[in-house]
Amino acid sequence: MQRRFMVRVVLAVVALAMALPVLSGDPAEAVNGEVIQVDADKSTIAVKVPMEGGEKTLVVRTDESTQITRGDAPIELGEVQSGEKVAMTYARRDGILIASRIEVSESAAG
Repeated sequence: MQRRFMVRVVLAVVALAMALPVLSGDPAEAVNGEVIQVDADKSTIAVKVPMEGGEKTLVVRTDESTQITRGDAPIELGEVQSGEKVAMTYARRDGILIASRIEVSESAAG
């Protein structure tokens, strides 16, 4: 009887642990915009995005899992220039916007 109870407790803990990443993060958002500023030392990119009623600047952090590409080629954050157009996917984690993917337009910066 006691063994059966412990098995149920362990299964409940495992199920909760598997659900926490889904419950703790906001869903990913995808935006298109223009790069305003890149700070490779702080691993951040500021992107001006059109919003209903105007524009908004998002400052998004990158991490080791962020995929940054120009065309099909991977690039480093420091290679992204102000004025370039990007498509970006990000999510809020612990109150911080973290980019999962940044696709830089292949056209030259203006």
